[in-house]
Amino acid sequence: MVIAHERQRDAIDRAATAFDAAAAALASGRPLEATAIDVREGARALGQVLGEFSNRHEHVEDIFRKRFARVKIHLEPGAQPSPERQMLIGAYFTHEYSPESAALFNPSIVPHPDQSGLPKGALRFVLSLRATGEGHISSITFRTGSVSALHRITLTPPVPFLMEPERVPDAAYVKGLFAHKLQEAGVQNDFCRRVLDQLHEDFTLKELHAVLLASGLTSDTSDATATRAARGILLLAESNYEVNFAPNSRVSQRVLFPSAPSQSNGIEDARFVRFQKDDGSFTYYATYTAYDGKITLPQLLETPDFVHFKFSTLNGPAVQNKGMAMFPRKIDGRYAMISRQDDENILIIAHTDGFWEASVDNASGVAAMLGLAEYFSKVPKDQRRRTITFMSPIGHHVTPDLSLQKLHDNRATFFARTALIINAEHVTTTQTYLFANMLRKSNAATAHRFFVGRSRRLAQILVENFRLFGVALYELPSTRFGVAGDLVKLVDDAPGIEVIESNAFYHSDEDKPAVVPAPGLESITRAYAKIIDDINKLDLKDIVDPPAASSVRR
Repeated sequence: MVIAHERQRDAIDRAATAFDAAAAALASGRPLEATAIDVREGARALGQVLGEFSNRHEHVEDIFRKRFARVKIHLEPGAQPSPERQMLIGAYFTHEYSPESAALFNPSIVPHPDQSGLPKGALRFVLSLRATGEGHISSITFRTGSVSALHRITLTPPVPFLMEPERVPDAAYVKGLFAHKLQEAGVQNDFCRRVLDQLHEDFTLKELHAVLLASGLTSDTSDATATRAARGILLLAESNYEVNFAPNSRVSQRVLFPSAPSQSNGIEDARFVRFQKDDGSFTYYATYTAYDGKITLPQLLETPDFVHFKFSTLNGPAVQNKGMAMFPRKIDGRYAMISRQDDENILIIAHTDGFWEASVDNASGVAAMLGLAEYFSKVPKDQRRRTITFMSPIGHHVTPDLSLQKLHDNRATFFARTALIINAEHVTTTQTYLFANMLRKSNAATAHRFFVGRSRRLAQILVENFRLFGVALYELPSTRFGVAGDLVKLVDDAPGIEVIESNAFYHSDEDKPAVVPAPGLESITRAYAKIIDDINKLDLKDIVDPPAASSVRR
């Protein structure tokens, strides 16, 4: 990354002293030859530094000049260092850092914006990585590669030189959104309103600095509330910024290193997605976690081309946690994300694999799960007491289902605050009768085997609601050892229900839509929704029984 070793420090110090001595000699009228010798010593030191680092960094002179430009405000007024001295000063304030020296992990992958020049059926991609260097500081680095029509993956070798972007100097802020973000951060007060009142609807960081400077706040200001508000305003502004890489640089050269106060200890776990806009064009979004050593904040990164990047803070109560991932398009006109949730939860599972048309086993269960997702998505979030997670295991029939085993193995964490598990598995089937040596279908749904675990109160709720919606059940529930479906892997982990039935067409080529009665599917889905509503009226302590508690009779 960027640059200097301790053995260069002494040379730089000597060179800087030499330039100071040269200037003093010229002012005092001492012979120019002696001054020239001092300048040559400084030039030799600069040559040593450039020789040491030029083979490891592209355009190292430009790096030193840019660094000098950032620190020159600390020079004495009127100071005019020579170009060589400027580079030496820049080198002194530069540190070589390897962003990938400790770890390289947490990848995400998206189609590359440039798909030209590829064979038919191939796809070029961009791979983002969380890179961790010394001090456990995380940044975002990139790789590129391609997938052939035969699904063969090839990574393009990265170039040896990394490159930091240039910050866009006068990026604009929208005053209304800025005020809203201050409000959510708990910073908005009379001082903030006075500051914002003096700004245009679109303002720059430079304009904001000018207004804050004119406010008269100093480090000795006794108004602690105003001082804290001013710091909050600057923190928010400096956390929303834009950067540009050189367009002719390679994607694998580019590194997004922390450069805002909220990121001072790392930019972590970026999850990129290619997002399709309303007009059909594409841009790229990434959610990531900004970490300042104490607080983690989910934030948003946007780029149309992996050259220009815009960093933004996120708003709303749903962004108070890590692990967010954006959907690749809007749903019903709204942006959507999935995220890790640490609050109380409900888990609904329905496996998606099956034999032949698999209408009962398990398209019926998937249909019930989708119906519940549609219903609860229309309930305002503040009216949903618990997070509902929908999960579709895929290895029920084909391979050992490691996903459910993984949940069970981590039950102390995953199910610590789970109020209910619903296993939606062949949830309804047509009642059949053997008559005159023929198997006859009826217009009724069959009765169901059922099991309720870890909650006597849940068993009562299930029976009441199945009776309410006309879902027929066996006279007695299954025992713990009679659980037949996917719930068997989670039976002792949290309160759970399984209502399941297999008819004469089970696992055969006659398992077709005609044997899934629509009234039965509607009834059981509505009953499940009512069970969830009833469970959400209860505290967790009133739902969960000790592991030894058994299910109750109907």
